[in-house]
Amino acid sequence: MKRIATNTMIMLAGFSSSAHAAGGPGGEGASFLTCLFLGFLALIIWCQVLPALKHFIDMLKGLSNEESKEAEKRLS
Repeated sequence: MKRIATNTMIMLAGFSSSAHAAGGPGGEGASFLTCLFLGFLALIIWCQVLPALKHFIDMLKGLSNEESKEAEKRLS
């Protein structure tokens, strides 16, 4: 009897793993908390990109500034 119970438990464990891995009848979307978390990460990245773009534009303006060209002439 113990052997039958052991074999039954092994068979149930083996067959139930594929049932647990199978998807449900409908597609599951992302939960509200997942969307909120991803939105928060996007906000952090965007808040870092804006100052970087501003500094890059200021750097390009500084390269084309006439004062920097005059200072370069004085140094050379």
